[in-house]
Amino acid sequence: APQIGLLLTDGLGRPLAQAQSIRRRLHPDRAEFSCLVADHFQHRGAGRRILLALALLARAEGIREWTAEVLAQNRPMLALLRGLGLPLTLVTGRELVFVRLDLSVLDTL
Repeated sequence: APQIGLLLTDGLGRPLAQAQSIRRRLHPDRAEFSCLVADHFQHRGAGRRILLALALLARAEGIREWTAEVLAQNRPMLALLRGLGLPLTLVTGRELVFVRLDLSVLDTL
């Protein structure tokens, strides 16, 4: 699948967290990922869980490398990514941090 998305909702169907992985056309083993968590639902581990679930699905689809651009001031997201336990490369620009995650380590699970 070129795109995988996960959505976590509350009992009334309101979105709490969502994450997606979009495969790069020219590099089929790479994908760009994103994650959003509703303000009132942050700091409960939802972002970490939804991203790890998505990472497993993406890896099953042959994705080896995940990339994202994160605003440098978005410290909670950068902390979340550091806490995933996946090999992480960060390249910090003036306003954006370029993030690269290695999903191939998931093969050993």
